[in-house]
Amino acid sequence: GSSLAALGPNIVVGAPFHDVPGAINTGVVYVLSGSTGGLLRTLANPTANPGDEFGFALATVGSKVVVGAPFDDTAGTDAGAVYVFDKSVGSWHQRQKLVGKNGIAGDAFGAAVALHDDVALVAAPNATVDGNLWQGAVHVFVRRAAARGWVETQLLVASDGVRFGTFGTAVAFHGE
Repeated sequence: GSSLAALGPNIVVGAPFHDVPGAINTGVVYVLSGSTGGLLRTLANPTANPGDEFGFALATVGSKVVVGAPFDDTAGTDAGAVYVFDKSVGSWHQRQKLVGKNGIAGDAFGAAVALHDDVALVAAPNATVDGNLWQGAVHVFVRRAAARGWVETQLLVASDGVRFGTFGTAVAFHGE
């Protein structure tokens, strides 16, 4: 229960320290009934690597869920990744795996996420910016039908960013 979000009448709960046989801290996300608390579905990390901590952060809107796995190693050790799921015709599907354009080892991309309509904010609080270790950055993704998925459109950084500022430790937004 380290991350929670409402999904219509249901609740989505991240369990980033959940283990699968032979792999610790891979993580899962539970979709629970808001009325009974019963388990409706378990969303799992499709790659299920040890230490990814899938479910560390999550956000929902409509039938979409974005799930942060800040210690995923796709773009380098602990660079991080975000998984986009949606529910259609009664089933859950992973639609895309997002990584930062300039992501490198240690960024923790996906440590915080926010979602509104077709825009997602993905924090990388450990990102090095202009030589400032762990200054942090927030990646902006927009869902584009023509591109058939989510496209990174902007990188937000603090104009007065400093070393160890960890910009993006938490993110939220509504509208513009």
